[in-house]
Amino acid sequence: MSIKAAPFTIQPSTYDAEAINVSSADYTPAVTCRGIYVGGAGDVALTTMGGSAITFKAVPAGTFMPVSFTSVQHTGTTATNLLALS
Repeated sequence: MSIKAAPFTIQPSTYDAEAINVSSADYTPAVTCRGIYVGGAGDVALTTMGGSAITFKAVPAGTFMPVSFTSVQHTGTTATNLLALS
């Protein structure tokens, strides 16, 4: 009896990350973002791809948020060390 492995291809990662700085102004990514990493606990205020303005309250440090967004707001965002994941 012989076992054959299925052929597969390893694709290079097309994901990237960029620091989100909302200390003085709103953050608008240059590319479509698929999520946010929250390094320091707090609230995250953003605008979704559909145009809804929402605030995620009390997001714990170390959280990956799988949400596509067009901007992260300066006002209402208290979480720190945010990364935009594209």
